[in-house]
Amino acid sequence: MVSAAEHQKIMGQVVLPKAAILIPARMESKRFPGKPLAELHGRSLLRHVYQKAVSSVAADVVAVVTNSREIVDHCLQCDMLCVFDQSDYRTGSDRCAGALHHDVLKDGRFEVVVNLQCDEPDVTGPELDGLICTVLGTGMIVTAACPLRPELLFDPNTVKVVTRWGNKAVYFSRQPLQGAMAHVGVYAFPTVSLRGFAAAEQSPMELAEGLEQLRLVYAGREILVLDLVAPHRSVNTPRDLAKW
Repeated sequence: MVSAAEHQKIMGQVVLPKAAILIPARMESKRFPGKPLAELHGRSLLRHVYQKAVSSVAADVVAVVTNSREIVDHCLQCDMLCVFDQSDYRTGSDRCAGALHHDVLKDGRFEVVVNLQCDEPDVTGPELDGLICTVLGTGMIVTAACPLRPELLFDPNTVKVVTRWGNKAVYFSRQPLQGAMAHVGVYAFPTVSLRGFAAAEQSPMELAEGLEQLRLVYAGREILVLDLVAPHRSVNTPRDLAKW
């Protein structure tokens, strides 16, 4: 992974192709209804994530993508760019792919699209820059992981990932996986790969686990997993939010 210092040096030498960070947000989460607008230290969870995203220096655009008028109104109040699309998408990454057709996103003219889940307030701008730079350097689909706290091994709300040589993902699951890391909900795609993802059928593994990234695993696509080193706290349930 490119460090923040190395990235600043790179940014001073070259002009990167365009990158977009998209934050899919919906109010119908089964585990935590209304999660994007849940309050965390005086601001919505969505606003926390958005403000981290706009600190990225590699992204040209940061936008929320949603089917909720309530979220649109909140974005307008907080000066957050938003794409409103009431189409029924299967997953957050499918929603990001659909958003690329909207004028606000310049008809998808990006080299890299990052799907940053709205329940990942610990993800930082330099970490997002590292993912974007890694996609540009490798042409691969990239996600992230961090150390798995022992007490979360059996927690079905915590997604685990195991990797093979070269930090390539082998499998993701909500069930216990020995030797696993905690998956962090962010995916950086070459734009052509995101479009391919959205065009593919959902796999039996994806449907069984409820994990969109398994569509890629089933199709034999390699996913590079970056180790973020420091623990990251995802907000999967109201109980998680209460711990902040």
